[in-house]
Amino acid sequence: MATICLTFFVVLNPRPWNIEYLLQMLSGLMICLAAGMLLRAALLPAPLGATGSGKIVGAIIHVTFFNLGGFLCIAWLLKKESIGWAGGFGLNVRRLRSIGIGLGVALVVTPLAMIMQGLLAGLLTPPNEQPNVQEVVKVLQQTVQTDHLVFYGLVAIVLAPVMEELLFRGVFYTTIKARGYPRLALWGTSLLFALVHSNLLTFLPLTMLAMVLVWLYERTGNLLASIAAHSCFNSINFFMLVFRDDIHRVLQSN
Repeated sequence: MATICLTFFVVLNPRPWNIEYLLQMLSGLMICLAAGMLLRAALLPAPLGATGSGKIVGAIIHVTFFNLGGFLCIAWLLKKESIGWAGGFGLNVRRLRSIGIGLGVALVVTPLAMIMQGLLAGLLTPPNEQPNVQEVVKVLQQTVQTDHLVFYGLVAIVLAPVMEELLFRGVFYTTIKARGYPRLALWGTSLLFALVHSNLLTFLPLTMLAMVLVWLYERTGNLLASIAAHSCFNSINFFMLVFRDDIHRVLQSN
């Protein structure tokens, strides 16, 4: 797959981000994450953190310190590099076309990822046991309040795709590739992307997704393609989780 992807990598000319600035940006991001974890631990002791209200407060803290903090850190990096968002991530290159390509690819890749995850669940889960799903999936399965679902949907469909694409494809991937290691950039960032989601069953599907997201960025030269695909992937999974009981009833009735 890596060979096939690299064959088509003809568009993107990755920006060689200044390593000193990049490390400073990552340090700022780590400080944001650490501050968020400390605040969460201080405000939400274990019993409270396990409740529905505690989980939503914890999610708000995470979004504030990771998404908003990360956005500010990347804005700082762009300022130090004297370049805007469009110039840094190709956001002005055939926008509608890039978004359309991203959405179209996601509609093909998402079912394949779901099938792969289902097969892995069957292989790795002992008989009569439930698969070990991600914590965010457990939260969604237990959430019934509409306002909470709207918040989690906003995070999954908008905030997470934007922040993760800026970091993994926009910064990490291009930094490694610009220094002459395209294969390491592809495999390293894809594996890291899957690893940070901390679930064995989703590791291979998310690695595949990450490689496709790299291919989209390369093929279009616009990070909007990867963001659109990532958002579409998350949207489909989110709504299938939220309406799982209704979907199950419809399938049974047919």
